[in-house]
Parts: sequence; C-alpha cells; structure tokens
Amino acid sequence: MSDLGEKNGENGNEDGASSKGTPSPKGATIPFDYSKLTIPPHNFVSMPYGRAPQFDGTHYAAWKHKMKLHLISLHPSIWKVVCTGVDVPHDDMELTSEQEQLIYRNAQASNAILFALSPEEFNKVDGLEEAKEIWDTLQLAHEGSPAVREANIELLEGRLGRFVMDDKETPQEIYDRMMILVNKIKGLGSEDMTNHFVVKRLLRAFGPRNPTLVSMIRERKDFKRLTPSDILERIVSHEMQEEEAREVRQMVKNAAMIKNQEVALKAKQEEESSCEESEDEEMAFIVMRFKYFLRKSGYGKGRKDDDKGKRQ
Repeated sequence: MSDLGEKNGENGNEDGASSKGTPSPKGATIPFDYSKLTIPPHNFVSMPYGRAPQFDGTHYAAWKHKMKLHLISLHPSIWKVVCTGVDVPHDDMELTSEQEQLIYRNAQASNAILFALSPEEFNKVDGLEEAKEIWDTLQLAHEGSPAVREANIELLEGRLGRFVMDDKETPQEIYDRMMILVNKIKGLGSEDMTNHFVVKRLLRAFGPRNPTLVSMIRERKDFKRLTPSDILERIVSHEMQEEEAREVRQMVKNAAMIKNQEVALKAKQEEESSCEESEDEEMAFIVMRFKYFLRKSGYGKGRKDDDKGKRQ
C-alpha cells in the first residue's frame, strides 16, 4: 500500500499542473509512432475539373492537347493510365488494392474520353473499354500509323525549313503563321520543336527585313534562353520605335518645309514692296522732270501774260 501511495504521490506531482485545470484522462496511455503509419498513395477521389473538350472529328491535334490537360487536371495518374495502359485481370481473380486503383483510373479516363466524342467519333471506338486502346484508336484514325506520322512530320519540317516572310506581313502575322506550323509538328509527336529551334527559324525568316536587329538578338548572352514570344516582343518593340522615329523625322521635315515656305513668302513680299517703292520714286522723278521742263520752256509764263491782257 505504501508503495502504491508513493507511486500515486509521484503521479500526483507530475500531473499537478493538469489537476488545476482540466482533469487528466483516466486509463492507460499507449505511445504511437505516427511516422510508421502508411497511407495508400492513391487513396483519394478525383473531382471533376470543368467540362471535357468535345471532339467532332475536326482539329484533332488541338483536341488531343486539350484532352490531355483535362485528364491531368483530374489527376496525373489518370493520364498515366492512358499512356501505359492497364492489365485487366480475369473476373475470377482476386484484385489487389493497386489493381483496383488502376481499374478505377482506367474507367475515369475512358469515361471522360468517350463522353467527349461526337456520335460519328464514338462509333470508331464503340465497345472498347481500355483508355489506352481508345486513345490509340482515335490517334490512328486521325494521324495514321507511326510511319505515316513520321512522313507527315518530315513534310511539315520541310515546309518550316522553306518558311519565308511576305513583304506586307506584320511580325504578329509571321509569328502566328509559323506557330501554327510548329504546333502541327508537335501534335504529331515530334520532340525537335524546342523553343531555341523555333527562335532560330523565326529569326531566319525575319532576317531579310531587318538583319541588324537579328544580329543584335543573336549576340545577346541569354539568346539560348529566349522563347519565340520573347522574339516577337522584341521585334514588335523595335518596329514601334522605328515607326516613332520615322514620324519624328517627318514632323521635323514638315516643320522645315513650312519654315522655308514662310521665308520665301516673306522674301517675295519684301521684293514686291521694294518694287512698288521703286516705281513710286520713278514716277515722282518723272513728274518732277516734267514740271521742270514746263518752267524752262516758259509754258506757264505765256499763259499768265494772256490772262493779264484779257483783264485789261
């Protein structure tokens, strides 16, 4: 009893602080190591994230890209099932937790793809349940076999290699036209269309219009890190500055022309005024000479004598 009392006393001292507040829980306390607790990696429920992109048989490359991102937005493991496939066991086999998760993900992917198809496209995969098989069947129908896709890639890369700029095209139009071609090549599975590769093709196409600007961009220290959109931004900015400089030069030219016209008009007015003054002086001189001639010839004196005789 004394031993038990001593133990209770010790426990009472240890729990003294808690006894003043909330009472200590009764019963034994069993320590638990939470670090050893294992949680299944796929123990989650995917939530819908927007409506799946619809496919009516046109613009397959764009739809494929949108659908890929849609499946990843549901969960990366759903897109992984589309890429790798899933081995569905026989009905009489007992499924493991991992197999159940794979089958669940496959059903999610297949459901999202099938509900995005038009009736005509659905007929091409009707009866298929494996997401990878559905995906590959649609790809084969719209892009052909791997050999056909490779041939199309080579054809489009040839067009990209011959890409030139039209004289009346704006930088934005050049960029848009090239990126449509690049995205088609990417859509067929090519991995060669890196940012640096496209940047070099874009500069080569723009070079004839402004070789100085192209050289300046190529000499940048961060040239290999530039993206096609960076190149477009720099080209557009440079052309805007050039356009502004042209407008300023034209304004200066117009101002100089107006000033020259004003100077010429003023000179003409001064010349006309000088001519009028010269004519007036010449006329005054003629009148003065004429009067002098009359006085010298006695024309005025004879007339005065006649007037005196008449009065007498």
